[in-house]
Amino acid sequence: MVAYGKIDQFDPTAEEWSSYVEWLQFYFIANDIDATEKQRAVLLTVCRPETYTLACNLMATEKLSAKMFDELVKLLTDHYSPKPSIIVQRYKFHSRSRRAGESVAVFVADLLRITKFCEFKDLDDMLRDRLVCGIN
Repeated sequence: MVAYGKIDQFDPTAEEWSSYVEWLQFYFIANDIDATEKQRAVLLTVCRPETYTLACNLMATEKLSAKMFDELVKLLTDHYSPKPSIIVQRYKFHSRSRRAGESVAVFVADLLRITKFCEFKDLDDMLRDRLVCGIN
């Protein structure tokens, strides 16, 4: 069977875990890998030894074979990408101003990145207000 695409090892110093998992899921779709056991096996064979050891350590007394792919992803997500504090993210949002030489598009993109964990009820109004206050 021909494999479409290639999955590199996850490098926590160079990429985000959530992006890597999304990339891996696209690989599964492209290669018709539907069985969760096979997805788990692919994840554990393409990850770095450090990631494999980390998963073993996080499992404590259980074996990795006792968890399905989604459970392993959640386990590693909780470690690599813990949910940031809403208060801290809102502080970052409200204190963010456009930097010298920064384009408005880059400023807006960074504001949107920060809002991912702010849980604003009216994001459009918050963005508008930050744009008005943050553009010098």
